[in-house]
Amino acid sequence: MFTAAGLSQAASWIAESFGVRSVNSARATLAVLDMAQHHFNDCDMGAVVNELCSALSKPSYLESTTLPTQCQGRVHTQSRGAEFERLTRDWTEYYFGRPPIMLSYTTLSRRGRVQCPTIHEQAEMAGQCIVRLESDHRLGAQKEALALAFAFTKGRDLCHWYVRTRTRDAFIYDPTWVAKSIQRSFPQTESRGNAWDFAMDVLEESFPMHWDSWRNAWGECLNCWSLLSDDVFTP
Repeated sequence: MFTAAGLSQAASWIAESFGVRSVNSARATLAVLDMAQHHFNDCDMGAVVNELCSALSKPSYLESTTLPTQCQGRVHTQSRGAEFERLTRDWTEYYFGRPPIMLSYTTLSRRGRVQCPTIHEQAEMAGQCIVRLESDHRLGAQKEALALAFAFTKGRDLCHWYVRTRTRDAFIYDPTWVAKSIQRSFPQTESRGNAWDFAMDVLEESFPMHWDSWRNAWGECLNCWSLLSDDVFTP
């Protein structure tokens, strides 16, 4: 699908967005929990979620929102410790299992043909993501690399023609692991009561934003490249 230059450009985009979104999704999780705990009675959680969703691709994540300064400060403080690294690893594993599905099912129509990246091109993009993680010092132990490899393989296996769409969607949109990840990463967090239940409901209902916004951004890039560049795709 891609020329050599186009593949390098696409792989760089995937790796960059993957690295940013893994961290930002972890921060979004903490922001929703913080707003539920400290602003339970005076926040419009729908507006909060919309802001968090629209800023997921931005490196200066929380600063791109109008969340209360106190909330931003608390989330930034939480983002400096080992607990946050554990939460981010779980989000990294989530994202790493989804590129095969995103790349295979976000297609581009060119010259009467529907195109998507080949298996070789997908592997190249996955390799770029690994390089990004290593440069960010977020890939250390061998078991972490094995977990990512397992997640990627599972995502690729769900791309076979005989796999039902609802089976893929169940894999993409399953939010049940988020609450467990918070409890495992931040064991001191109060995981009961109205604020916790409210936050978990919000995280579950808003969970599709993480996948949908990434896939939409990838589709927009494909369309933009097809309109503005002649050397990205093969003839």
